[in-house]
Order: sequence, then structure tokens, then C-alpha cells
Amino acid sequence: MKVLLVALNAKFVHTNLAVRYLKSYCESDFPDIVVREFTINEYLPDIMAEIYREKPDIIGFSCYIWNIEGVFRLTRELKQVLPGCVVILGGPEVSFDSVDLLEAHPFIDGIVRGEGEETFLELLRSLDNRGSGLVKGVTWREGNRVIYSEDRNPITRLDSIPFPYEKETENLNGRIVYYETSRGCPFNCSYCISSTTRGVRWFTLERVKEDLRKLLQIKPKEIKFVDRTFNANPKRMREIMDFLIQEAKETSCHFEIVADRLDQGTIEFLKSVPLGVFRFEIGVQSTNPEVLQAVNRPMNWELLESNVKSIRQQHNIFIHLDLIAGLPGETYHSVANSFNQVYRLCPDHLQLGFLKMLKGSAIRDKSYEHGYKFSFEPPYEVLQNAYITYGEMVRLKRIEDLVEKYYNSGDFAHSLRYMIKHGWKDDAFRFYEEFAGYWEDKRWHRVHHNKSSLYSMLMQFVSQRRP
Repeated sequence: MKVLLVALNAKFVHTNLAVRYLKSYCESDFPDIVVREFTINEYLPDIMAEIYREKPDIIGFSCYIWNIEGVFRLTRELKQVLPGCVVILGGPEVSFDSVDLLEAHPFIDGIVRGEGEETFLELLRSLDNRGSGLVKGVTWREGNRVIYSEDRNPITRLDSIPFPYEKETENLNGRIVYYETSRGCPFNCSYCISSTTRGVRWFTLERVKEDLRKLLQIKPKEIKFVDRTFNANPKRMREIMDFLIQEAKETSCHFEIVADRLDQGTIEFLKSVPLGVFRFEIGVQSTNPEVLQAVNRPMNWELLESNVKSIRQQHNIFIHLDLIAGLPGETYHSVANSFNQVYRLCPDHLQLGFLKMLKGSAIRDKSYEHGYKFSFEPPYEVLQNAYITYGEMVRLKRIEDLVEKYYNSGDFAHSLRYMIKHGWKDDAFRFYEEFAGYWEDKRWHRVHHNKSSLYSMLMQFVSQRRP
């Protein structure tokens, strides 16, 4: 029985952790499992031809908001040329409405819901013995019926999951490798699907260090830790980071942290981190306490601000700060205020993101309470709600585009600092808002720009608005 696991990544530099976990967990029983990775930018008929060449008996797709449309197209056509192949989907994009998906897509045989390792192995064993797909954690097509089996409990001892890159034969040098030291999140934010499972489970420190030694031998460009809150346990965080400082000579490490939960011991420890080794992604989302309370996101802004400033003073760690527009209770004026407060922290990268009404999230289930209108197609981005209009969201989109072109590129740092201070009295949001309006009046958003033209446009705008 030949099993093929397929990932459609957003970019070539990315790797898919999920399919590697499934392969490592199942290959003692099914040693011929094959993993194939593609990107969403590749020509779908070429991907289909590559899959067809493998002639799998079972094919599993890892599904996310960025690849689900491509997965549907591939599986629909593959079922016509490989009618005997069993098609199984898994991942966050298909775990929360699996019955509806199977009823709407007859070319899909089953869906693995939630954490997949134990479920997928049991499913393969059943199918190999000519049994059905009715195992825990699976929604399965049985003739003309769709059957939703009982849920499976999460794996309690994470060390039982084999290292996912153990038999990696491909060259991962220069690519981003995803890795986790824990599963779950200590928070219960209503916009995040991590809130669907409670508590945090950990790989042991001994296992983590053993894994990281092996990963660093591969010499990837970056190890991206996918732990939802890497500093949930400060002492554990410092021990892993100290290990990486000693061992990671050619690889940078990316962590998602909660900055207001950094204790003073960690702040002092971070001062000794060598330049370029660590990158921190910090989800601020909003500085409005009422908005944060509405999404169950506790945050102490004053402490977060102080900690980020302390880290920034050392200039040794790359800081990425996130904001989300479209949260309940967040008006356009409130977004502007959050933007200015975060902008003053001078992060290396500032992301003005837009709320995604993800399947399985509490905020999507109660969207009617806040008058949400959102796209029915992935990535389910908010259009408007009771607090912010569609027109205001469009304006924020224009601002986000200019922040990306000018601030995040790093090419205009001195110009922006001077202009905003002297021409806009340190009101960064108003600067980008006016620039976005000017940009739209000139219809510049309809044409491609190189770096030289971006300088010219900035000069033209400032010369006319603040001569």
C-alpha cells in the first residue's frame, strides 16, 4: 500500500512540519510513505502530473487557508484519473466543518480532524486490513453517508512522536525549518483556533536539545519555532535559548513571544544574545484594553512597552510587532491610536494585519453579535463590522501597503523619521493616512514601482503637502 503525503506551501523556502510528523509517526508500520512538497505558485497541472507519477493508493493533503482552493482542484481531478486512490485531507482548514466539506465534495473520502499522528496511523492500519475509515478523529464517507466519528484526545506524551526530520534526505540548507517544543497555548483568544484546545503540552528539554542538535547539522536558513507562546515557561525558554546561543552558528531562530510576560531575569538574559541569532514576533493586536478584553486577550501595555524598549536598546534581536484591524470594539480612531503607540517603539518590522474569521474560532461562531461581514472564501478576511466601515478598512489596506513598502523595507528610515517628526508632529498614522490618500488620488496603486520611483513619489508627496 503506497501512501503519498502532499503539502502545497506558500513559498519554496517554507517546509511543512505536519506531513513530516505523519511520515515519522507512521513509517515503522508503513516504510514506503512518500512526502512531496510543492508551492501554491506552481502550475497545478504540473503538480497533478507529479502526483499521478507516484501512483499512490492513499493520498493525504495538508490543508490551510492559503492552499485549500488548490487542494480542492487537485483532488477533484486526481479522483478522475486515479479513481481507486483514497483521498484524505487534514489540517486546520478542514477540521471544523468536515461533514459539510465531505457532503459538498464527493471526490474526498475522509478528513482527519485535529491532531493527526495517532489518528492517521490507526486509519492506515484499518485501510490496510481492508477495514473502513471509521476510527476516532475521522469524518468518513461510507457509501452515500458521511459519518462523524468521536473525537480523539490529544497525545499526552509528546516525546512519543519521532523527530520529524530524522531521515531527511533533501537539502534544507537556505530554507526555513519549522519546529515546536510544545503544543497548545495558555491563552484563549477568540480569534485564534489555538483556543479550541486548552492548556500546554511540552516535549522534554532533553528531547528538544537532541532534536535541535540534529536540525542545526542540516544548516537551515532559519528555525521557526511554531510554539504559540514560547515564553509560557520563562525558565524553560532561557534554557533552550542559551543552548541555541552556544550551538546555532549559521542559523537564525524565530520565536512567537508575549512581551508583557517577560520577567526581569529574561530581560537581563536577552542582553547577552549575539547579534542576528534571534527574531521575536510579538502579537500586540491592539493597545485598547476594552478591545483586548472583548477577545479574551489579557495584556499589560505599559509592561509590554517597557520590555520592548529594553530589548530594542541592545539592537541585538530583530523585533516584529503585529496589529490586527477589525477586532470587536475597535474603531478606525482606535486603530490609529494603537498604530502610533506601536510605531513609537521603532520595531524592525511592523505588521498591520486584518482579522481573519477562521473556521473553529469563537469570534466566527459569534460573528453576528458584532455585525461582522467577511469574505466567504479563504482567508475569510473581515470586510466590516459594527465598529468600522468597509471604506475605513480599505483605507487601512492602503496604509498597510505603504508601511510595507516604506517602513518595513528599511530603505527610508532616515527620511521617514525626519518627515514624521517635523512635518506631522510625530503622528505616524496621520502621515501614512495622508500619503495613502495622495497615492490613491495619483492612482499609483495601479502600477508597479521600483525603489527609485518610490523615493520620487515620497519626495513629491512631502514637497506638496509640507513644503
